[in-house]
Amino acid sequence: VALRMFLAALLWLSSLVSLRLVGAPDVPVVFIPGFAGSKLVGPDGQLLWGDVASVLQRFGRLDFRASPPRAVKASGVLDAVGVLGPFSLGQYAGLLKTLEAFGYQQGKSLITFPYDWRQSNADTARLFQAFVESRPELRGRKFDVVAHSMGGLVALLSLHDHNGATRVRRLITMGTPYKGS
Repeated sequence: VALRMFLAALLWLSSLVSLRLVGAPDVPVVFIPGFAGSKLVGPDGQLLWGDVASVLQRFGRLDFRASPPRAVKASGVLDAVGVLGPFSLGQYAGLLKTLEAFGYQQGKSLITFPYDWRQSNADTARLFQAFVESRPELRGRKFDVVAHSMGGLVALLSLHDHNGATRVRRLITMGTPYKGS
């Protein structure tokens, strides 16, 4: 998984150079992570997904059938997953640091869209549009979208079903299963 993410990031970086996006960003970019790429917290604030215990102890207890699920909230993009004590595997931290190196600033011109990845992509695309309208950095502006895996499907649904194409200047996807998984 880490090697695939690295290769996808290299491909994405080469597309940035070819599109002349390197330098001070002129439009904001929104990052949409893939399946299991957002931290989830329960109603009591307890982390349900986003650390090593999530994989080893909690994944089987996450309810995928409830609609809507119990009060679970996405609380951020998964930056790393801890394995074997102090060791961790980078998830999206490297990608976000690379964007920062290109001049994007977290919370200003670099916006992340965490979401409950257990929900339908159609519902998440609707939530994405509401998210875009709620962010002053994006409201009334064109922006770019970078999406990984299932996040690319969410972005595509947003473009097609929720008038997102009028706002998104460029969509860059990495590892999106357009023909299914």
